[in-house]
Amino acid sequence: MYHNIIHLRPTATGSYTDEYDNTVLSFECTASQIMYYFFQFGKEATILEPIFLAEDFENRYKQAYLNYQKGDYANEITE
Repeated sequence: MYHNIIHLRPTATGSYTDEYDNTVLSFECTASQIMYYFFQFGKEATILEPIFLAEDFENRYKQAYLNYQKGDYANEITE
């Protein structure tokens, strides 16, 4: 996805392949850039550092999951 989504894409400063054959990229950018750009990747990306951003992403995805689990979207559509 990183190679396909160009808008607001931060520049990678390094990369390597981990033991699970995942590509790990490093960036020098602001927390805002990470939030705006990588949140749209969903399950296709994992924030490793800084930890506060990893925790923020985890909380946002959990909240989105809970919204769908409760079925809140169905009530909004029919009202």
